[in-house]
Amino acid sequence: MSGQAADDRSMTDAEIAAHDDQRDIGEAGWSSLRALYAEEFDGTVLDAGGGTGIYASALDAAGLDVVLADVDECMLAVARSRGLPAHRVLQADVTALPFADASFDGAHVAHVLHVVDEWRRAIGEVARVVRPGGTVLLALGGAHQSDPELGEISARIDEEIGGMETVTLGQARGLNSPEDADHAFALAGINRAAVRRIDGAHRRTLGQVIDRMLLNPYRSTASREVRARAAERITAWAQDRFGSLEQELDVPVGIEYRIYRRRS
Repeated sequence: MSGQAADDRSMTDAEIAAHDDQRDIGEAGWSSLRALYAEEFDGTVLDAGGGTGIYASALDAAGLDVVLADVDECMLAVARSRGLPAHRVLQADVTALPFADASFDGAHVAHVLHVVDEWRRAIGEVARVVRPGGTVLLALGGAHQSDPELGEISARIDEEIGGMETVTLGQARGLNSPEDADHAFALAGINRAAVRRIDGAHRRTLGQVIDRMLLNPYRSTASREVRARAAERITAWAQDRFGSLEQELDVPVGIEYRIYRRRS
């Protein structure tokens, strides 16, 4: 994923694992996602700002030729460990893609532009490298979940570590509006054709979900030390509020795509 972590350092292994875990949509969800990729894409697809390759792997499993580009070398190392060919995993900024015009049949841009200051430039770059008639799939923000208990925990964590009052500059300036996305893509020669949502779920303990939220470096500028100290207070509160943190729950997770077509 393009953009810097909250304290402007490379993400730790634990943070990367938490980053991917919150995007796990379960076996049924991944199956539906692969089917969507096979339906919407053909040929060579750029996974722009593709991070650890969690979606590039699904694109590859859908029978597509995938090229992953991301600025973070730590994440790219994880992508290579997934078995993606090394020559198709490249370090590159989504705002300055090192590819010729119309190099790809399509592009996949998921959970990245909200942490990119120059997101309009990034959209222009994606439009430039996709051929006329090609498809772009865009997912805004992070993975979505709708469980009310988890929403309460998330709000409590934001209270403790600053939350949206101290978001990264990327999140403050990045792309968060669907209407802004549609407008920017239209200006770049790409029109929205549809919106599709894939819903899934994964099973985790309450404690695992809390740890994952606290490890997320993209939700706040709070340092790792601040988050570690807050963890004790949040854990004590959660145990008092919900009981055992070892209780398991099915966490609903979804990904909503805005589907665009490049004008011929």
